[in-house]
Amino acid sequence: MLRYGIIFIIIFYLTSCTKINTYNNQIFKIDSYDLIQSKLACTNKFTPHKIPHKTSSNKKKLIYYVSNGAGVSLADLNNDNLIDIVLAGLDQKPSILLNMGNFKFDKYELDAYGTRGVYSVDIDGDGILEIVFTHAGNHPSLWKINMHSSDIQFGRVPNKKFIGRFNPYSLAWANLDEDDDLDMVGASYNAELIARGLGTPVGGGVFLYKNINGFFKAYHLASHSQALGLLIFDLDSDGLKDIFVGNDFGTPDMVLSKKFGYWSEINIFKTTTANTMGFAIGDVDNDGVYEIIATDMKPFKENPIWIPPLTGTGSMQSDDGIQFLSNTLYFKVDDNNYHYIDLGKERGVDATGWSWSVQFGDLDNDGYLDLYIVNGMHNEDLFDHLPGNELIEKNQVFKNNGKGHFISKDEWNLDSTKSGRGMSIADLDNDGDLDIVINNYDDYSYIYENNVCKGDAIEISLHWNGSKNSKAIGSELQLVTKNHKYYRLMEVNSGYISSIPARVHFGVGDIDKEDILYLRIIWPDGKVSKIDSLSKNKYFKIYRQETLESVN
Repeated sequence: MLRYGIIFIIIFYLTSCTKINTYNNQIFKIDSYDLIQSKLACTNKFTPHKIPHKTSSNKKKLIYYVSNGAGVSLADLNNDNLIDIVLAGLDQKPSILLNMGNFKFDKYELDAYGTRGVYSVDIDGDGILEIVFTHAGNHPSLWKINMHSSDIQFGRVPNKKFIGRFNPYSLAWANLDEDDDLDMVGASYNAELIARGLGTPVGGGVFLYKNINGFFKAYHLASHSQALGLLIFDLDSDGLKDIFVGNDFGTPDMVLSKKFGYWSEINIFKTTTANTMGFAIGDVDNDGVYEIIATDMKPFKENPIWIPPLTGTGSMQSDDGIQFLSNTLYFKVDDNNYHYIDLGKERGVDATGWSWSVQFGDLDNDGYLDLYIVNGMHNEDLFDHLPGNELIEKNQVFKNNGKGHFISKDEWNLDSTKSGRGMSIADLDNDGDLDIVINNYDDYSYIYENNVCKGDAIEISLHWNGSKNSKAIGSELQLVTKNHKYYRLMEVNSGYISSIPARVHFGVGDIDKEDILYLRIIWPDGKVSKIDSLSKNKYFKIYRQETLESVN
């Protein structure tokens, strides 16, 4: 174990209190903790801090799948109210950075190689998160956390937990069979399987892995898959969750629905990206309807230095009239033929470069979701005209103008050119704002500490006692204030092969305590709860209890 620290000027502390809340014959225990802000840290920009982890590949030739990089998972692994960091590493060992407060971290390395995507999720319902990695051209691995020893330990679980021959690239999590546990969806990157000599029949395609008493049994849903992105959400408003598969290489994106009683493909998008890299979902205009962004590869400059991949034989632009080489920002529409249209260009986010992970988050706590996207690429075949075969482009951050339109904010100091791949956001220091972690390729990973001058915030985590879905993944939360309503989803996977914590963040601007009216929760089983008496600049842990006796 290596203790790794960042010099930080804010003294961080939590104070807490517990109360019992009842609503509609429901009983809740609520723990609250102060989120401590410091005006001394207000510089109106993010501050970068290097992490001693470098994702890289030992392959001699830099081709497509080799330089696709690896993901980031942010989650409270040891239940101490501090968000920890997990970084996959490809041919380097993955790193776990346990958050000790004040931006100090204890670093652990896992004895594993080839790790690509990374997700922290409670798959057995015991209230303790597991870590799941996808592996380049191999089966996923599951790691249990032992917090009962004198020093926290991470142990790999035998592969028998995953039943079936499959080699997923990306994963997603949801309750898809109407029981009370989380199932897993995995999708392969067939180009990598072929390049590694495995062939698509061996472990390729889209699979549903039903959670059967903690074992995941694979069911084949589709054979064609170049999936860099996965999203599970009720896309067609029929009350059933759908699987959105984002494919690379001009392979059409796919939506799988169970509306006819079995999983089948449906068409709900008028146009899509040509090479989907990552997904994020959020309500950008606070109207209660969720928008979805998918990243692709479109230069943000005129006459870009990476013209060759865009033209001639093998161009990445499809000619089917549906897929376009552009980010898409999907808005819901009432149309007999389609459920979504793309307004990426109209909203200012269609062209952000060779883009990978994307996340929505209220970065300045003004009450509106902003947007962050990371960029970069290494490839010998595509960029033999560039030094080091590397396409160097700055990351892109956009501020929401309050109407769902996005404006570039380079002054926030998030324009790194270190070739980002995986990226996730969370409040790492419990000061009420969102920090950012990026897993770069062939360079050190970085934390970006949020020192933007900002408004107030409320943070919420849900804990479902007695359920195998202990973190209530799939819940919807609506925060109602005197003048606004804010909407969030409780998710696991987001962005590009990365995951976010089961702890939602609401920026609410500068408001008075009495302006906060209530929080409305729609739980995964459909029950609705209402929590009042909330305060600003607090983190609330809400425990759903089945009986009053279970509170104690």
